Parts: sequence; C-alpha cells; structure tokens
Amino acid sequence: MEALKALGVRHLEHTLEVIDDKRREHIMPKRAKNPAVLNKGEVTFDQVLASIPDGVAVFGADRYTATMLIGLDDFQTSVAGLRALREAGLSKLSSPVFQTYTYSGLRDYAMSFSEVMETRRMASRLFARQY
Repeated sequence: MEALKALGVRHLEHTLEVIDDKRREHIMPKRAKNPAVLNKGEVTFDQVLASIPDGVAVFGADRYTATMLIGLDDFQTSVAGLRALREAGLSKLSSPVFQTYTYSGLRDYAMSFSEVMETRRMASRLFARQY
C-alpha cells in the first residue's frame, strides 16, 4: 500500500463485487494476463478483509473503498459480508444492484427483489456512499 501511495495513488478501491469466493470464481473466471497481477476474481474475501486496516491507515478512511454488486450473493452471505467489511474498518462502499445486459445473465441473480432492497437499506445504514 505504501508503494502505491509513493507512486502517486491517492484512492484505492477494491472491486470486490461478490462476497462468496466460489461464486466470484464462477462469475469472473478469467485469469489476469500478467502473472504478477491478480484478476479481481482471484482475490479472496478474506484477503480483502485483511487489507482493509492497512489500506485505511495508508490512504485514509475516505480514500480506501470497495464495490459490492447487490444481487449476486444470496441474502445471508451479503448481510454477513457487509457486516464483516464494516467490522474490518471499511467506511465507504459503492453497492449498486447487479444489472444484467443479457437474458442469460439473469441466472446470476441470487436474491429476490425484497432481499435486494433490504440489502441496499443495510448497506446505506452501515456505509457512507462512495459516489
């Protein structure tokens, strides 16, 4: 993190998108072209959680953020993930609802509409909005 800041990075965002590691690998199966870089599908949720205290210390709470797409994890996983992110020290989260652009993308939804709305309300209570 310090090296990134030294290079001029002022804001770092995890494009977490999906909490459940197996589901993330299924939805984002591609590997990074450069073996020195991890694709967002290769980073585990535990790795994200472990990075939060350091990221907040280096960049500040307002400049270390994450994105989670609501609807790709089931309701229980989403609620547990939101709580874990907050407990780890994350204070800003972008949490848009997953939007598919193809009919086949509908199979990736894991929540009902009411669960999506409840998850959005919970995210709004726990986190400042990123943008």
